[in-house]
Amino acid sequence: MEYIKTVGQTPSPQIMEQPPEYITTKDLAYLKDALSWELTAMKKCYHFSMESKEPDVKNILER
Repeated sequence: MEYIKTVGQTPSPQIMEQPPEYITTKDLAYLKDALSWELTAMKKCYHFSMESKEPDVKNILER
């Protein structure tokens, strides 16, 4: 991610008009981690929706 340099302030992300043509190793590692967290969350929702006896809770977890 590119940052705008400012004096005495924390850097703020610069919005890209186009995505880069390649993904850095660091970006790829972050994407893999984020997708892993999403998959874990989905598996937990599925697991607890199967265990739930409450229809409202089951419905929310199955979304």
